[in-house]
Amino acid sequence: MPTCQQNLAALKKRAVSWVDEHAAELISLADEIHSHPELGFAEHRAASLLTHALAEAGFTVMLPYTGLATAFRAALETPAHGLARPSEEHRESRIKVAFLAEYDALPGIGHACAHNLSGVASAGAALALAELGEDLIGTVVVFGTPAEEGTVPQAGGKVHLAEAGAFADIDSAMMFHFGDCNVLTTPLLARESLVLSFHGRAAHAAGSPESGLNALDAAVLFFNAVNALRQHLTADVRVHGIISHGGESPNTIPDFTEVKLNVRAETLASLTTVVERVRDCARGAALATGTRVEFAQWAKTYADFIPDRRLLDLLGQNLTALGVEWEEAGTARFSSDIGTVSHLIPCAHPYLAIVPRGVPGHSEAFCRAAASPEGHRAMLLAAKALALTALDIFDSK
Repeated sequence: MPTCQQNLAALKKRAVSWVDEHAAELISLADEIHSHPELGFAEHRAASLLTHALAEAGFTVMLPYTGLATAFRAALETPAHGLARPSEEHRESRIKVAFLAEYDALPGIGHACAHNLSGVASAGAALALAELGEDLIGTVVVFGTPAEEGTVPQAGGKVHLAEAGAFADIDSAMMFHFGDCNVLTTPLLARESLVLSFHGRAAHAAGSPESGLNALDAAVLFFNAVNALRQHLTADVRVHGIISHGGESPNTIPDFTEVKLNVRAETLASLTTVVERVRDCARGAALATGTRVEFAQWAKTYADFIPDRRLLDLLGQNLTALGVEWEEAGTARFSSDIGTVSHLIPCAHPYLAIVPRGVPGHSEAFCRAAASPEGHRAMLLAAKALALTALDIFDSK
């Protein structure tokens, strides 16, 4: 049991050495996932690869988990202090640190958000801690969290897990993402993903247009209304969407159109207000065109992210020890389902650069970087930083 800084330093050195010694295996795993991109809730290959590696290291794996075919929970509890069979009281008293693994890709472009690196970094940190054996005095849990990208119906694996109570016994959770700078945190906005369905009446567009009710006009009018609304929204709000179905033929008045959009705001409370105003734009467009609008949720609601100060401080110290120069906070505004988890337990979601500043995520260049030497280097640093921070948390009990 590490009762002094000298013992803690020795454990940290062992964890870092494990990552260095197994770097080729971790890189191969990340590149394998990168070469076979899978969309949310269909990441069977990625989940299998990660859970196999964790099971081989002694983790108890549950796959599927919480009713999701590609979600998993992998837990390692070593028999500390020579206790071959720890008591239930001993188990309950141990600190539980979770690493969150993402591994879903984007449609058409693959791993242009580098989730192949994020997932393996979390698994790699857990594997490095497993090497410590009986010297590990806490419980390490890896959650496989599918469908972070909001591109599939009901996306948001971490929200599904949170709703199922997966984090109820976890003391803190961490993961690394990757971008164009090294930052401890960046704003993650609350997000609502909506589907608007406009229903009209079909008619011949030239012969009897007066008999139709144009659902496409309703969709276009909706976007015009949203654009008029933007002047009256606060600077943190984002509203962006597409017409995912605009009709079948230019010769027929469209009787059905579909709009998919995301609405984002700094907090869940302000998001609720903005979403209602966006819904009013749709209701007004339907009223003006004589059509009818229906609302549905596309993905799970993502809460805004609340970073934990203690975790950020520990991560910053460990990144510095690893030779990484970092900034306190970034300015990019994204959304992620880890926001929901951060409302339940202390969380951290730092970023490491794999591309030069200004290269956007979700781009071809970013996808290439997710399988590049720079991407591999950042992934290994992330695995080390996560493992070191978990040891700090365990030692502080």
